[in-house]
Amino acid sequence: MRFSLAAKGIVLIALPILIELIALSLLWHFVMDADAEAKKQSNARDIAAETSHILIQFFQLGSQILLYKAEGPAGERRVYAELKESMKQSTSRLTSLAIDLPEPEKIRVKQIETRIDRAVALVGGYITEMTSPAHILGAFDVAAFRKQLMDQVLPLERDAKYFTDLSKNNELYGKWTEKASSERHLLLIGSLVLPNILIAIALASFYSKSVRSRIRRIDSNVNRFLDGRMLDRGMPSEDEISDVDEAFHQMSAQLIAADLEMKDYYDAMQRNLAEPLRELRSVLIASSESASPLTAKGRAKLLKSVATTDRLILLIKELGKVDAISAASTENTSLMKVKLAACQIEDILSSSIASVAEFAAKKGISLSSDGAQDLMVQADSAKLVQVIVNLLSNAVKFSPEGSAIEAFAVKTDKNIEIHVKDQGPGIALDEQPRLFKRFEQIESIKSSDIQGSGLGLAICRDIVVAHGGEIGVVSEPGKGSDFWIRLPL
Repeated sequence: MRFSLAAKGIVLIALPILIELIALSLLWHFVMDADAEAKKQSNARDIAAETSHILIQFFQLGSQILLYKAEGPAGERRVYAELKESMKQSTSRLTSLAIDLPEPEKIRVKQIETRIDRAVALVGGYITEMTSPAHILGAFDVAAFRKQLMDQVLPLERDAKYFTDLSKNNELYGKWTEKASSERHLLLIGSLVLPNILIAIALASFYSKSVRSRIRRIDSNVNRFLDGRMLDRGMPSEDEISDVDEAFHQMSAQLIAADLEMKDYYDAMQRNLAEPLRELRSVLIASSESASPLTAKGRAKLLKSVATTDRLILLIKELGKVDAISAASTENTSLMKVKLAACQIEDILSSSIASVAEFAAKKGISLSSDGAQDLMVQADSAKLVQVIVNLLSNAVKFSPEGSAIEAFAVKTDKNIEIHVKDQGPGIALDEQPRLFKRFEQIESIKSSDIQGSGLGLAICRDIVVAHGGEIGVVSEPGKGSDFWIRLPL
């Protein structure tokens, strides 16, 4: 199944959050249970108190009825009205307190309310009888009234005791549950939050390791491609990283195909152009040396054609070198396998200067070298001489007559630097990046009479890179140029 990086990130964040929500839900459930127990305890205590209060009111009723002698019927009716209103309020409170109680306690509260209603009705009947005009006070049996009233009221005492005991039991239970609840909360935090942290760390570690390993695999394939080795097989299609890997495999296949096409093109061009050009050159030289009369202008044009033909032949040779270097960089053939050995810098510089000495002498340019005697470097001496000769030849080409060119080497902490410094026209900063690109020529060269293929410095760069080094230039217009090569010790 394919998941994008965004989806994996969401899972990485959402799973710990989900576990936290479950923990909070359970914690909320425990808190609600504790609140319910506390409320049950409080309601039982309030019901017991209310029932005791009702019981006291009914006990006091017998004494209040005797006020009839002092206050008459109006006093009894007032007592009854107060009792009825008080019982109504008490019944309402009992009903509200019983809402959250278990069913057995609700039934018990209903029985209390029924007894209260009966007791109030009993009192009302006696009050009506006592206050009738035909009734004689002496004939009223107070003892019988009290007995009937107590028959209704005394069970309230048992009810009050029941709810009092219930509240005490709940209080003990509440203390135990409070302690147990705290322990459960700590256990919940320990059993859910801590594992949640560990799960989050494990997920993050797994996700990070997966991403890092696949990115390293892409990086390895890039290095394999640059070294001309076969790429590792592609990754399974999982996310955007595997998409990048697939795109890189496709790109590398296209580049290899394009490189093969270019190689075929170079081969065909060398076969189809080199030989005809050589034949043309031979004809032109033979014509210029023939005994047939030629004007000076005609002979000059003929010689110019020979020079042009020579440049074309040189260009084809240089293209062959570029083709060989490209093949070496992708196929790892012997053409670019530099044979590293300990070389003395002084010998390399001396050999390079000897190769261009005659060319420099024609322009009156002096050549000097400082190889820092006994300075050694690990290099392929033949290829390194080829690079320095190319740099010296360019310096001679573009330096004015009578100037000086210096080749020298210095040692740094990690590298050997070889410099070729001239007194030529210099190179603008914005043109310097083009120097080491194939078939590129800067504007100052294009506008001059000096011809070139635009491949020499590109070949120098490839050779230096094959040594694990770097090549560059420091130059300003009108101040000459300092081409440098940096090779590792």
